[in-house]
Amino acid sequence: MRSLFFKIFLSFWISTILIITILALTAETRRSAEVHESWRNMFTGVTTVNAYTFAQAYESQGCEGLRQQQKNLEQTTHLQSYFLDDSGNPLCGQPPNGVPKEAKEAANRVSQTGSVEFITADRPRVAAKRIVTAEGDAYRFVVMLPPPQIRLWTWAALQRLMIAVPISGLVCFVLARYLTAPITRLRTAAQQIAQGDLSARAAAKTGKAGDEVGQLVGDFNHMAERLEILIGAQQRLIRDISHELRSPLTRLVLALGLARQNDNGNQAALDRMEKETERLNEMIERLLTLSRLESATEAPPKSPVSLTELMHTILADVEIEAKMRNCTIQYNAPRDYTIAANFELLRSALENVMRNAIRYTAEGTTVEISAERTHSTPPLEVVIRVRDHGPGVPEPELQNLFRPFYRLDASRERQTGGVGLGLTIAERAVKLHGGSIQAKNCPTGGLILEIHLPISNG
Repeated sequence: MRSLFFKIFLSFWISTILIITILALTAETRRSAEVHESWRNMFTGVTTVNAYTFAQAYESQGCEGLRQQQKNLEQTTHLQSYFLDDSGNPLCGQPPNGVPKEAKEAANRVSQTGSVEFITADRPRVAAKRIVTAEGDAYRFVVMLPPPQIRLWTWAALQRLMIAVPISGLVCFVLARYLTAPITRLRTAAQQIAQGDLSARAAAKTGKAGDEVGQLVGDFNHMAERLEILIGAQQRLIRDISHELRSPLTRLVLALGLARQNDNGNQAALDRMEKETERLNEMIERLLTLSRLESATEAPPKSPVSLTELMHTILADVEIEAKMRNCTIQYNAPRDYTIAANFELLRSALENVMRNAIRYTAEGTTVEISAERTHSTPPLEVVIRVRDHGPGVPEPELQNLFRPFYRLDASRERQTGGVGLGLTIAERAVKLHGGSIQAKNCPTGGLILEIHLPISNG
């Protein structure tokens, strides 16, 4: 359970349910004590009245009156009674089933007291009373009692609990939503900014309260505003410088052409100047491309693209470079896949990755390219792997490969001809297509670049 909302909601709800349950149990226990006390009071009166009635019937009518009184009590109240002398012996003969031991014990307890004595710890429950008539005769009356009707969790109590639990759940849900809503808005805004939408802000609905969360929302929005200003200024600077460099670069190309026509004999210097001019032109073009990709807040227009057709188009373009490096390119895919993509943008991204692999693979080796589906259930993805047989990259530096102008001094020298923007552009383009790209070293040597892209068919 990773969601903060559910953690807060369940914590509040479980705590509330425990409190409600404890309160309900306390109320039911108190009600049980009240019911038990009422039960004792009622049978105290019943026992006292019947004790004197039995004594009067016995003294006035003898055993016949006593038996009739016992029969009437059992018929009307379903209570079994025993009338004993002061020594605890039954009068008018032993009952058919004898006197239960609980009745004898209760009779012995009231030998010195005149109050009703109860035995409730055992089953069955018994009440007994010792009486002394006006003639000075002492008797002991014992009655077997039904248990008190005490039930924890009566239907009414369960109904109240069934109503209280959902209501408490609703209250806890609203409270948890209230507490986590600004955090959710912060997370949404952070994701939008990470995807390139620097205008995204967290709605400051709770900011008016001035609490800690509201202040956090305000600080986040201020930070996002500053980021938008700074990154926007950086992008404008790169774009403006790139455009400004185009004019002198164009004039330099024209001057080189004129110098070659004059044939002043220094062709080696002119060749070097032309090569550096081409590098500068490539760098400017890639800077402009990177600026456009980083400033894009929406995905480019897409259409169904055949991955096989796209790969064959790219392979035809990079085949010459592979031959110049004395290496080969091998592409394997079990079938064709259809991708919703911008053809030119995705072509540029994959081409940059392939050119990078060709540039750094060892001579005489093969750049291995494969494509296969990664999931059998939606969302469907295809993973494109491009592996070279070069020196690889130290593990801590793998993530830095996608930073602009990043280089490794030991294994990726400037003499290879790259300007350090190809993988950066590829990463931006892949993300705009809803995919991801990562680099990892192959255990047997070389670097593998994995590109994950959503596909339209299986």
